[in-house]
Amino acid sequence: MTAQGGDHGEEYRAHADQPRPWEQYPHPPVDPQPPVNYPEFAPPYPPQPPYPSQPGPGYGYPAPPPGGPIGYGGPAPYPGSYDPYQVYQAGSYRTNGLAIASLSTSIAGVVLGIPLAIFCYLGLLIPVVGAVLGAVALSQIRRTHQPGRGLAIAGIVIGCLTTVAMLFLLAMVLLTATALKSPMLMWL
Repeated sequence: MTAQGGDHGEEYRAHADQPRPWEQYPHPPVDPQPPVNYPEFAPPYPPQPPYPSQPGPGYGYPAPPPGGPIGYGGPAPYPGSYDPYQVYQAGSYRTNGLAIASLSTSIAGVVLGIPLAIFCYLGLLIPVVGAVLGAVALSQIRRTHQPGRGLAIAGIVIGCLTTVAMLFLLAMVLLTATALKSPMLMWL
């Protein structure tokens, strides 16, 4: 009884004369007589001629004096030892702290300033403080060449835009209250 795919043995037996990759290929037939006119060993190289003896000092120049040329002391020594494996000093490349404070205060002015501006005027001061911190940070960055210039500029822009937006909203509320003659003006 054969399997569902049929008998593959017939196909295998049909190609039995061809070599299979897993079997070793048969060796070519060996010629019973070796070829003629081939030497058994290669001829040796001829011996190398001896070097001629060199008379007098080599190349006609005397040997240089020890320690280098006369009158030249060499380069000055390096001012201190250099250790290529010492820890990198990254103290002066830290981001300016006022620039970080400027951006975070300006973002806090957006998030907290608007609700605080509704209940008290303290909310108007938060983005203003962020813009002032950004201006001070920019002057420090120009002087010390620290990174953080983008943070300071972003703090100034966000702080100024938030202040302008809150003043605009406060003006609109006041104009609306005066136009309606609302008792809302009592708390102002």
